[in-house]
Amino acid sequence: MFNQILLYAAEFLALAAAVALVVGVRVKPALACTAAAVGCLSFALLTYLQEPPGKDVRIFWDTGRTLWQGGDPYADKCINPPTAFPLYLGLAALPFPVVLAGWTVLSVGLGLTLVVLAQRVLQAQEREAKWRLSGVALAVLTSAAVLSFAVRYGVELGQIALLNTAFIFAALHAQGRGRPGWAGFWLALATIKISLMLPFLVLFHRKEDRKTWLTLGVCTLVLCLACTSGMDLPQRLRDCLHNIGELGGPGRINDYSYLNQNNIENFGFDHALFRLGVRDRQTVQAAQLALLALLGCWIGWNVVRNHWSPAAACAVVAFYAAVFLYHRVYDMSILFLPLVYAAGRARTERGAPRWLFALSALSVLAVLYLRVGVLRSLTGVVPGAEGVAYRLLEALVLPYGTWLVVFGMGCLAAAERLLREPAGVGVALARVA
Repeated sequence: MFNQILLYAAEFLALAAAVALVVGVRVKPALACTAAAVGCLSFALLTYLQEPPGKDVRIFWDTGRTLWQGGDPYADKCINPPTAFPLYLGLAALPFPVVLAGWTVLSVGLGLTLVVLAQRVLQAQEREAKWRLSGVALAVLTSAAVLSFAVRYGVELGQIALLNTAFIFAALHAQGRGRPGWAGFWLALATIKISLMLPFLVLFHRKEDRKTWLTLGVCTLVLCLACTSGMDLPQRLRDCLHNIGELGGPGRINDYSYLNQNNIENFGFDHALFRLGVRDRQTVQAAQLALLALLGCWIGWNVVRNHWSPAAACAVVAFYAAVFLYHRVYDMSILFLPLVYAAGRARTERGAPRWLFALSALSVLAVLYLRVGVLRSLTGVVPGAEGVAYRLLEALVLPYGTWLVVFGMGCLAAAERLLREPAGVGVALARVA
């Protein structure tokens, strides 16, 4: 009971301060600092008080033990690529209680620093940017971010999402600082969750990024061969894809249908299409790939043609990465990039662009604070129910996390277009597509 009261009070305080920051309500610095401090301390305290199940980090540790014993990790249904195996070997070299404690401390530390790192990434990408969030503003956004369900759930499970987000941020920071070799190194490490990393490759399209691609290829190969022989590597890659496909089957953990009790935690166009009434799995898959291809081409065109600033491009691609193929709610820490960018621009711009940036930032906060409990209760009522109200609930409310990601991306792109070509909000919104 104490934990719930503390959580709700801290959530309300941190989220209220973050919303006020985004929409431009003036809050005394002392009050904002207090809200941020209470939020961050509450996050650390709640993490300490909870029973540390560490379900996912236990899987990583078990995979490492299998590797130490010379076994096949994919026989145990591992779904991470071979580049993750050196990390798992390192974890398995220690007793699990030590690993769980260290992993939790690492996750808490990453949660408390990633918002600050996001601003450093964006400033490195666009050194002449006129916007910059103050230390107080970053502290407020940090407290709101770490108290969100997305972050707390990932820490509770012992997930790898925060670490992978840090690798991607480090790669973008290295690119902005003119260190292509380091960018390739960090991208190689980020392949441990390759579906989250792949969309960011569109940002590495310049001549000076050729060294990044070379380093990425070499480091990825080295990571693979560190724990897998060259002869076994093709089969292990096939086994990895096979396991991923199986987990997306009917009733499995990554299934978007109602057969999976945890389907509400999924993000992706397949999740949204199913709730729009598309039931044939082949049709859902084809439509999802088509939507991702069209959206990816649009993003790639704008990035390559420099229609967006480098910082804006990073923010838009982060939105795209959130719905690329499939992800779960704890992967949404990647949205710290557009959160910081949109909040910073909302505080410096005027007129329609300001409100579009504010809406983009607010959509990220709403995604991070996904009300999984409420949505899970609705999935017991909506499926099979008749009536327009139930159909609207199913189509708009159940997948609202995915819709908010798309909405936030659209608002940010429209604001950028409006700043570049001040032709009116309606025209800018119409041209986003």
